[in-house]
Amino acid sequence: MASLLVDLTVNLDLYESNADSTGDLIEEVAEVEPHIILLEESSPFSENSFLVRLLIAKPGVPVIVIGEESNFMYIVHLETKLLSSSDELIKAIERV
Repeated sequence: MASLLVDLTVNLDLYESNADSTGDLIEEVAEVEPHIILLEESSPFSENSFLVRLLIAKPGVPVIVIGEESNFMYIVHLETKLLSSSDELIKAIERV
């Protein structure tokens, strides 16, 4: 996917990961400090359990997951908030 983006635009500073494991990818993300993480839906790195680890490791970095066949895109980000009442929990659920 990164090669496609390189061919289409000159305004992006892209880094394509060669990580073989989730641990390696999290280390790379910590070193590179990206503004956005783009993943292919078919990648093992787009599984929910890994996305949670990634969002905890880099909470301010949005993750975009793209389905190659459907072109469907998910944008995932981490938002943390200390709840002071059950009313705040209900409002958070309603926002989603």
